[in-house]
Amino acid sequence: MCSGGTLVGQPAQPNSSDRLPDADCISANASSTLSAAPFKSHIFRHPPVLAGDDLPPSDSAELVSCVAQALVLAIEAPRQLVSPASPQASPGIFDSSVVPNISVERYLKRLKTVFECSDAVLVLALIIVDRLLERDDVEPHRITTVNVHRLYLASLIVTVKYNEDLVYGNSHYARAGGIQLREVNRLERFFLRALDYDFRVLPDQYHHYERSLLQLRSQLATSRSVEAPGFASGPSQQPVAKKSSGSRRDAETGCAKVAATVGVLAEALHA
Repeated sequence: MCSGGTLVGQPAQPNSSDRLPDADCISANASSTLSAAPFKSHIFRHPPVLAGDDLPPSDSAELVSCVAQALVLAIEAPRQLVSPASPQASPGIFDSSVVPNISVERYLKRLKTVFECSDAVLVLALIIVDRLLERDDVEPHRITTVNVHRLYLASLIVTVKYNEDLVYGNSHYARAGGIQLREVNRLERFFLRALDYDFRVLPDQYHHYERSLLQLRSQLATSRSVEAPGFASGPSQQPVAKKSSGSRRDAETGCAKVAATVGVLAEALHA
């Protein structure tokens, strides 16, 4: 699983984002430890409302945004400390020395593009992250600003290799994630041993997470519509159009920021 940079497997299908999870990744023959457990998540605070089909399926870009937002909300959610009196713990295996200078959403968009994986794998990787957080004997026990990028990267790597036909070597995934190859190998080995090489997901569990992401998208859309300025109140709303003098300078600044992102990504996540 920790091979080099050669391409293995079959070419990707034309509409990989529309593919359903493979039979291996959503297994009806999973063990009893997966089948009987109720919906429990360290990422979603409440179980999804499963009644009705009023939420349309999301497209690939929306799904990436929803997964990223779920991770961010898990960081911001208050958590009860396991041992408040314990001294400051040493950095975990997924921790960066500093907070990466790239948002979770932009990072996930980059991974989705470079990995060339199906949308279903994005949901499955989120489930695998949650499964790791449930382990009391394994760090980490929560998502933080310094571990969220590497945590999801490692989960996506093992999930892609378990479920997809198009699989690249770890050097390809290391470049996508902005970290060194030996670090990818180390994170992958940790994931495999921590979960005992078991990455099966039941259909009901998958649909619970998918539904939670769809509801999160609906909540975000509602909040944006409430916060948006009301332009339908009448002709008294005057358009703001006096920024022509600085438009060229703003464009140049935006281009410089975009150009600097690629270099900053490797530097921020390498630490």
